[in-house]
Formats: sequence, C-alpha cells, structure tokens
Amino acid sequence: MSLSDRLNTAPKRRPNRGCETCHWYSELPDADKKAFDGWLSNGWSLRQLHTICSTDPENPLTISMTALKNHVHDCLGSDK
Repeated sequence: MSLSDRLNTAPKRRPNRGCETCHWYSELPDADKKAFDGWLSNGWSLRQLHTICSTDPENPLTISMTALKNHVHDCLGSDK
C-alpha cells in the first residue's frame, strides 16, 4: 500500500483539541465511563485497558499506549 493510500484511509485527527482520551471519554455512555473508571481504580493493567478500548468496534480509542499513560498521569493525577 502506498503512502498516499495509507494517508487517504487513515482516521483524521483534529489538532489542538487537548487530550484525545478526555475527548473520547466525554462521549462514552455513563455505564462505559463507570467501567473505565472502575478498571483504573482497581489498578488493573493499562495495556489491557488500551487493547480493549482501542479495538472497540463501535467507538475505538485511537491513541497510543503512551498517550493513555499520559492521560492517566496528567489528567487523572495518577502514577499508575
């Protein structure tokens, strides 16, 4: 696949909109927010959380594992 093909089919992200995870989270249904928060508060694996959220068929989280770690540290104030 050529570079132009990959660029044309890549999901487009808007620049300068702050934390992508915060934006994604704000659009989740309440039950999903509760499950996401519960996962974090229980101290379960961030890598597994990233995998589950990024492969969601309806609303995938389109960030890297590092970006999720940054969200947890910067936006939630956690050192997990």
